[in-house]
Amino acid sequence: LAACDGPEQREAAHFQRGQAFFESGNYSKARLEFRNVLQINSRNVEGRYALALVSEAEGNLQQAFVDFQLAIEQKPDHLPSLIKVGQYYLLGNRLDDAGLEWLGAAARATKGIGKRSHSER
Repeated sequence: LAACDGPEQREAAHFQRGQAFFESGNYSKARLEFRNVLQINSRNVEGRYALALVSEAEGNLQQAFVDFQLAIEQKPDHLPSLIKVGQYYLLGNRLDDAGLEWLGAAARATKGIGKRSHSER
């Protein structure tokens, strides 16, 4: 049955298994599943973000930062990754050009969030 599944179904199955492994603290298996997601679809931003969270949970902050940045390169308004990169800049006391660039990207990503909530009232 699994052989009949298309790439999208396999990608989703790997992602779901990765999430389950991550939530149970089995980071090595979660990493493998998220890497499988990215092998099927290298542009899967949520898979890249999840892989970064695994690296972060394992204490590999340098790799986590790289993967958060890659997620932002793929989707510049990916707010979860923007927030994580911002946290790293703040923790590293890096409010230089890179930090200011991040602030601008975060502002662009959140533009309109408040407008939507006001218009829905």
